[in-house]
Amino acid sequence: MAAGRTGTRKWSLGLNVNKRRSLNVERACEFFIEQRESRHLLKGIKMDILRAAALAGAGSLFLLVLTVVSAFVHEAGHAIAWTLAGARVREVGYAKPYGAALRLKAGELTIAFNPFTVFAYTLIEGSTEQLSPASKLQNIFVHGAGIGANVLAAAIALGFSDPLMHLFAVSSAILVVQNVLFEDGRRVFLALSGS
Repeated sequence: MAAGRTGTRKWSLGLNVNKRRSLNVERACEFFIEQRESRHLLKGIKMDILRAAALAGAGSLFLLVLTVVSAFVHEAGHAIAWTLAGARVREVGYAKPYGAALRLKAGELTIAFNPFTVFAYTLIEGSTEQLSPASKLQNIFVHGAGIGANVLAAAIALGFSDPLMHLFAVSSAILVVQNVLFEDGRRVFLALSGS
């Protein structure tokens, strides 16, 4: 009988061991499933972070393009006004004058671009007497033309139903405010006051 008990015991111990093993296997499976799900969750979070970074980069690039286009519209307004005032426009750019930039020739006009600057300009040929418009009205016209070009561009852009055009209108409007409050606005107000 003792042998029978021992055999039964072994058998029951074997059953218990198998139960424990099956419970451990189930727990291990649950653990691995949880780990896999958490890895998928982490992978999803990583992908969301990458998507957000890509969108932020694309958004920043888009804002840079809007700023550059608005600045070129502004400087084109000055260039047209200087041409109408009788001066020859030599260079229009979104860069530092005479600084490092990509320069393209379009006839006698040079267009300069450097994305790592926040400076736009119009260079004209001639002596200092030619650089100053002859009359008060010409002075107001030449220095206010950039602001006028941005106002016109914003008005035209608002006529479209495309949200990107509305963003361009906002970019142009921001440039208008900036120029009215600072450099061009100062020059126009100086001309108006007769100083």
